[in-house]
Amino acid sequence: QDTAKGELKRVCSYMISGKDELKDYMDDGFKKMMNGDSKGAIKAYTSAIALNPNYARAYKFRGSVYFEIGKDKLALRDLNKSIELAPKNSSALLFRGLIKYGLNDVKGACKDLKASYNLGNNKAVKEFNEKCPNISY
Repeated sequence: QDTAKGELKRVCSYMISGKDELKDYMDDGFKKMMNGDSKGAIKAYTSAIALNPNYARAYKFRGSVYFEIGKDKLALRDLNKSIELAPKNSSALLFRGLIKYGLNDVKGACKDLKASYNLGNNKAVKEFNEKCPNISY
């Protein structure tokens, strides 16, 4: 989970300020997540999803918060939706791979971790090398 937290903070740091309602919900979610208010972050991301049900980033962040608090099935559902909407999202693939690994779906985990690092996610390289030494693709 440390890798997921670090990746989430890295991605949050790249968000830019805006003046629209969707952006406000996302910013609120980032702030709450960074301050340890998981319940508040989930609420903010849920509001963003209500405004735009096709916003892959909101599903990714809500899923990552669910992952952080141990709600793996909810996290997996959101990350699946995020990846469905944005298949080349390396962070969502990384988070989903980590969840699958925790659920003993090693082959599925390694597939996601490999896809994430093929998209340039260096954290996924580390995770793949640690978790998938005997898996070939």
